[in-house]
Amino acid sequence: MKFKKFTKLFSLCLLLTLFTNSTAFASTENFNVSTTKPTEYTNDGDITVFGTGKPSTKWDVSVDGTYYFSGSAEVSTLYTNVKFTVNTANGLWINVNNKSGTTLTVKLIKDNLLFDTVIDTLTIAPYDSISTVYAESVIPGNYYYLSFSAPSNFDGSVS
Repeated sequence: MKFKKFTKLFSLCLLLTLFTNSTAFASTENFNVSTTKPTEYTNDGDITVFGTGKPSTKWDVSVDGTYYFSGSAEVSTLYTNVKFTVNTANGLWINVNNKSGTTLTVKLIKDNLLFDTVIDTLTIAPYDSISTVYAESVIPGNYYYLSFSAPSNFDGSVS
């Protein structure tokens, strides 16, 4: 009889533990970064479905201006909600602030038809920031996006 009570109690504890730990791993509200593939983006500032997939919508920094983002995740890699392009040879200016106590890895990735290419990997020390321009490695008309490895807590912009 005690064994049945123990088994029921153990099962209940196991279920509670599983349901408690199955929540989303993002620790704060994300802005213009994603944890599920985005379906739509409008230039009037609306935020749509978030995703961990690579972005499908486009942002021309030469026309649409600076793109701001922020995000935080314990486990998932985050991506910008859009792919960036430029119409000029000025390149992309990338600014990222690491707001966590762990090193942040940010990748600039070129969107290709079959396999995407990592253009550069930035490593940002805890509570540090980085500003860099990609002029020669970013070709006008091609599309690029950023990925942020977890754990992460950051904000920044692309212009």
